[in-house]
Amino acid sequence: MRERQLQLLSGFVDGESIAPTDLAEVLSAEGALDALRDFALISAQLDDDGLEPSETFEARVRRRLSGDDDTERRTGSRTWPWLMAAAAVVLGVVLGRSLNPTPSLPASLPTAEVGGPKVDRTLVFEPGVDWKELS
Repeated sequence: MRERQLQLLSGFVDGESIAPTDLAEVLSAEGALDALRDFALISAQLDDDGLEPSETFEARVRRRLSGDDDTERRTGSRTWPWLMAAAAVVLGVVLGRSLNPTPSLPASLPTAEVGGPKVDRTLVFEPGVDWKELS
């Protein structure tokens, strides 16, 4: 069977509406009986797994889809204080920089004196007296 025929047969088992001519063509194809049996067995296994959504979940989804749910308003009211706090911090930084425009580091750093420090003493080492080279 071709991919298209398998999709139509799977849709038929799932309850989708299929044109009678398409269904007749699919059922007359080679391997249609085996595919129909496989799809029916898979569908039966999925129906028996007990993974149906609870009534509470379905009620919440219906309220959300109908627009009667106020979850968005409650969620928005919880995020509003955080946005206000962030705006206050940004405003404080901008105002602080505008009131004190001087940079925190000086424009020019102190440099070392030219020539280095004054020499107090000189050390002299003589080869053979103060150290010996080993080869």
